[in-house]
Order: sequence, then structure tokens, then C-alpha cells
Amino acid sequence: MDPGLSSVEQVVVSQALHHLCYCILNHDFLLRQMMSNTTTRLPVGFVINALQSGLYHATEFNRVLKSALEAGCKTVSSFLSYACLFCATIHAVYRHSDNQAVRDQAFKDLKFALSFLQRKARYWPNSATMRPSCGQCIKADVRCEGYIQPRIFVHTSQKHADASAQTQRFIPESYAAPPRTESGAFPVSPKTTSSMVSSIISELEQSLGSVAFQCQCLDNFWTSLLPNSREFPKSASNYSTAGWTRIVQGLCERHSLVRLAVVANALSLLGDQSGQGFIVVQAWHVYGRSLEILARSLPAMNDTNGDELLATSILLAQYEGARSRHSAFSSGQRWNRHALGEKAILTARNPNSFTDGYSHQLLIDSRLHLTYPDLRHRKRSTFASLEWKTTPWLLKPKDTKNELIDVLVDIPAIMEDFDALTDSTPKKVDNQVSGHQQLEERCWILDAQLQRWSNTSGLTTVNFVANEVSGEPQATTIPTSEDFAMAHLGLIYWTVCLLLYQHMYQLGKINPTGTDLPERVEPRQYCRRIALLLPYFAKSNLGEFFINMTAFPAITIARFLDRYDTPGQSSEERKLLQSAFGGTYKRRIDNFLGTWP
Repeated sequence: MDPGLSSVEQVVVSQALHHLCYCILNHDFLLRQMMSNTTTRLPVGFVINALQSGLYHATEFNRVLKSALEAGCKTVSSFLSYACLFCATIHAVYRHSDNQAVRDQAFKDLKFALSFLQRKARYWPNSATMRPSCGQCIKADVRCEGYIQPRIFVHTSQKHADASAQTQRFIPESYAAPPRTESGAFPVSPKTTSSMVSSIISELEQSLGSVAFQCQCLDNFWTSLLPNSREFPKSASNYSTAGWTRIVQGLCERHSLVRLAVVANALSLLGDQSGQGFIVVQAWHVYGRSLEILARSLPAMNDTNGDELLATSILLAQYEGARSRHSAFSSGQRWNRHALGEKAILTARNPNSFTDGYSHQLLIDSRLHLTYPDLRHRKRSTFASLEWKTTPWLLKPKDTKNELIDVLVDIPAIMEDFDALTDSTPKKVDNQVSGHQQLEERCWILDAQLQRWSNTSGLTTVNFVANEVSGEPQATTIPTSEDFAMAHLGLIYWTVCLLLYQHMYQLGKINPTGTDLPERVEPRQYCRRIALLLPYFAKSNLGEFFINMTAFPAITIARFLDRYDTPGQSSEERKLLQSAFGGTYKRRIDNFLGTWP
């Protein structure tokens, strides 16, 4: 043992050596090599136990290393880098296990190991050389960027463009991203950002398909899109609609079309951030290619490729929403057309196909924005049917947000029947009295559902957003992903209230002798609350998901004010809406609202 090490670190190294020995003895590749060189027939139990032992000790090594780091122990021994690398090769193998739990744990352990090696490379040059290279790069005669890179979806090169176009290989990598700084879109300093962009542009000029370029480009996209530059946690997915971002990686590993749509988004964002027009043009080309392949694939859609096509449609809609950075593009109209296409893809399948897996997650995160076109056209929503409200949840309980969305999907039918009721054609006048009463009853049923939601599963959300707009001094903490998700759901709740109660108010005017409406049904108060909460989302750590969370509520209150404000006067709510955002956020919201059909 090195006498220069502290006694604590010697204990850490000793335990690491213990686990490493077992990993070497029971490594998958070494066991296979041994079995191929022996004629002795080994018991099946021996192999199974050996493999389990290797995985166990590789996991235990990570646990020891994590505990040492969390306790503040020094881990300067370069031996730990070697041991970490060897254990990481076992985790890399089990990243492809058929067992979901084993696969998830191996993913976390591999990510930790690569991160540890990256940190150690600052002090020990030999740690940097331990990054593994892949056989694909060796065979293709190109420089390998290594598996330590955060995300490598596609491996091609200019030199071997023809061959790679025929046989593309894909390397699944880490989904986690480094923390974002509070002031910039890149999670690094401005100086490093400038250097990185220059490096990426240089790579792009050589080959848009280079591993290094795609790695950095895709890494920047995910860190810029998601709140706090982190994978959207499952706990937050119960409140917001960003859960689909957690499963895109799995789909990217299997489907080239999904990868292509991700690359289009990544190029578009990078082009905007770097100010390089040719990157934006390339993004349009990739986007167009994705759209073309999607259109060609639709006639052959089935349950096997349905998730791929649905995820691609979501990503292409995300691309259009992000175009709100430019006033010259009709992002709102294009996004709306994508939403209609996405809805057609989804409803072409049976509700039974959305009970579990990726399909279920894509559905529960899509229902909200796929209801927007129905609200705009004031026509009944497909998702209001009993089958679409119940069948996809036969195997899993509804989360908080989808209980609320069950109310929202019934609002378009209220709008359609309200318009029919106010139609003064002679053919419909005789039915107005009974129709008015039935419509009022349906509105009160939805109101009861809203009250029940706000007092049960939605109580935490309602209290959270009420506190944010109370006017009381708030702690100056950086919102977490869960905070943004809960605030988003609070916005949706108040938006549903605004949509429902404005029609109940109008019904009361049509029939003044009806039941007096309680104060909580006054719609303008919800308009005011939404406008007060919108500035909560104007924070640098929210990321590009800003439009996804704020566009629908902002459009709803803007239309409400256009309809009910006194002409020529600016109401308090309109002033609040106009002052809700500043700078880039205000420009993006204005651009999106200005192009919304």
C-alpha cells in the first residue's frame, strides 16, 4: 500500500481491490474466453453465479467510491481509475439487460463511472487514456471520440459517407447533462461557450455527421431544453407534460427517424445560439427530411412503429414551437398543423395500445396540447369519449395532471353546444330553452369535478400557485423541475377555470332568471391569476421548454381580454399580461401569439 495515502484512502483502495478481484474473476468477456479454451463441461449454475457475482461486485465498487466521495475522502490514487474503468465495462454490458431494473441501475452506474474518470483525468493523464474506443471507429478508420462523450446517437463520417448511409451504427449514451449557469443557455462560461461554438462550427464545416459535432450539438439541445438542464424527473412528470423527454433516448436507440428529428431540433437551436445561418439552413434540411420520411411511413403505421412515428411528430412540433425565436416564421400555425397530424397518428390506433410502455407515456403527455386545436375550432374532442378517458389507464392509475385534463377535454363540447345555442336560426329557437338547461347542468358537473380535483389530488398544486401570486415575499431559491411542473399544472387549472366559467357567465346572461353564480365562478379573477403567475416562468433555468408551458395559458387570456375588455381601454389584466415577460421571453411569446391561427 502506498505510504503516501491517508489511512482512510488506504481502506477505500483496499475495498476497491477486493471488489476488483471478483470483477476480474467473473467478468463476462473473460468467462467466455475461458469457456472457449476449455473442454471441461461447466455446470450451468457456475456460470449464472459467476455473472451475478461480477455484477454485484461492480455495483458494490461504485457504492464504495460514491460513499468515499460523499464523505469528502480523497481519492487521488490512480489505481481507482483503473478499477473504475474495469467495473464500468461490466455496467456497459448490463445496459442491454432484458431486466428493466438491472438495465436502469447499470445505466446509473456507468454514468457515474464515466463522470469519475473524466474528473480524474484532470490530475492523472493515464485516466484520460482509459476512455474506451469503439470497434466501429477503428473499422471506419476515423478518430473515436470515446464513450465518455455525453450523447452519441449517430456515427458517420465524410470519408465513409456512402458506406455509413447504408449501414448506420448507433451508440446509446448518457442522458444526464451538466448543470446550467443562471445567465446563459449553455451550461458553461461565456468564454468557454464561444470556444465550444467555434469548435462545433469547424466540425460542422468538415462533416455534419461527425461524432464529435453530433455529440456536442445534441448535448447542448437537451441541456438547453429541459429545466435546470437535467433529465425531467418522474416525480415532476405527474404534474407536467415533459415526461416524453425521458423516453426519447430509448426510442433514439431503436429508431433512426426519431434520432433524425432530435438532430433537427439540436441543429436549429445551435444555429440560433451561434448566429450561424448555415447551421439553421442545415436544420431546415434535416427537418424536411424527417417530415418526408414521416409522411412516407404513415401508410404502413402499426403498433410496432406507432411509437416511433408519434415521437417524431412530437419532436417536429417542438421544432416549430422553438421557431418562435424568429418573428419571420409562422411558428404558431405550423405548430398547430403538427398537432393535428400528431392527433391523427394517435387516434389511428386503438386506445388499448396505450395502456403501458412508451405508448402510454406519449399519450398522457400529448392529451393536453392535442386538445388545443379542438378548443380553437370549438369542436368536440376525440379524447372526451369514455373509451379514451378510461382504457389507456386500465393498467396504471391516472396521475394528477390527467385527472385535470379529463375536465379540459370536455370544454370543447361546451363551446360547440354554446355556439349552437346562441345560433338564432328559426330551426333551433324551439330547442333553446331545453338546450340551455342541459348545457348549464353539464357546466355544473364540470365545475364539481374541478372542485373535487382542487380539494384532493390537486390541492398541493392549487396551494403552491396560490402562494406564488399571493403578493407575499417569496424565498429567493432557484425553482426545481418539480416546482416548474407544479406551477405549469397550476396554470392549466386556472386556464380550465377561465374557459369553463366564461361560458357559464354567458349562459347566465342569456337566461338572467337562472341560478346566481357564486363569486368563485367569476372568470376575470382567473385571468388575473394566470397573468400574475406567468413571470414565474421567466427564469433562465427553465430552458427552451418555456413555450411549452406558457403559450396555451397566454393565448387563452389574450383571447378572453380581446373579447371582453372595453374597446380602447387597457384593463388591469392586460397590463399584467403585457408586463409578464421581458426581453427574449416577451419577444418569443409575442411571436408565437402573433402567428397563432
